[in-house]
Amino acid sequence: MKASLLLCGVLLLALFSRSATAQSGNGQPVARADKVSPASAPPMVRYITGKVLNLDGRPLAGATVTVGLLSGKSQTGIANSHGEVLVQTTEPALTAAVSYAGYQAEQQKLEGAQPFRFALKAIPGYRKDLKKRSKAAVKAFRKG
Repeated sequence: MKASLLLCGVLLLALFSRSATAQSGNGQPVARADKVSPASAPPMVRYITGKVLNLDGRPLAGATVTVGLLSGKSQTGIANSHGEVLVQTTEPALTAAVSYAGYQAEQQKLEGAQPFRFALKAIPGYRKDLKKRSKAAVKAFRKG
């Protein structure tokens, strides 16, 4: 039984390897069209870089930057502890928008390969309002 299975496997392998290599009239092997891979270059990787700071020049770590692409899609990146952002894409980028809690969101058009730079303005009374809402939420939770 094992010998017959082995023989069938060898015959199938020989059959498939023979059909994969076509031969021309003079006996020379010819590449089959279904076996030739298209000669296409991998997509070009683009790096969109920039910085997100507050008006005092301090970096805003954790700020979210969304880059609008030519295709209508978007890519998102997060600012590191130095406020630096790196977004990798294979499409041209048109715009960059940034948001950060307690600061006004901004958007700007990207110009070529130049790094973007955002200086965000704090929302007046944001901390006070947040503290007020937090206290109200805790009070409501304790009642319930």
